Amino acid sequence: MDSKEIIRLQPNFASLWVDKEGIAHVKFKPNYGIDVQEVKDYLNRASKISSGNPKPVLMDFRDLSDISEFALGQLINPETAKLTKASAILTTNISLKMTFYLDFVLKLKKPPFPIKAFVNESDAITWLKQFVDKKSEQK
Repeated sequence: MDSKEIIRLQPNFASLWVDKEGIAHVKFKPNYGIDVQEVKDYLNRASKISSGNPKPVLMDFRDLSDISEFALGQLINPETAKLTKASAILTTNISLKMTFYLDFVLKLKKPPFPIKAFVNESDAITWLKQFVDKKSEQK
């Protein structure tokens, strides 16, 4: 993991870092359920490491046990767009509930930024690279 800074989100449900290419990564703790409070904590911490510049975000949902539809809704609201240029959600083939929630929420709300689900991390990162701010990448 080539990172600039890792921030542990409280109560230690995820790690957040920005890699050398300018992509923010969110890795959730295994077997953890996410609700609105955890999303609020994530958004608060993400605002601190983004320095006011929205970033492409890789959200690794592969190890999550659950995420509420309300939490997913919070992740794609207009406030989140201030921090997010695009979001790649990494899931497993078997996370059917997660896929259902994501499809459901995306049909109800038009995301204010591009969002796409992936099962392959390198495919997700390749897709996110098109959204990297070339100026911040050179820093």
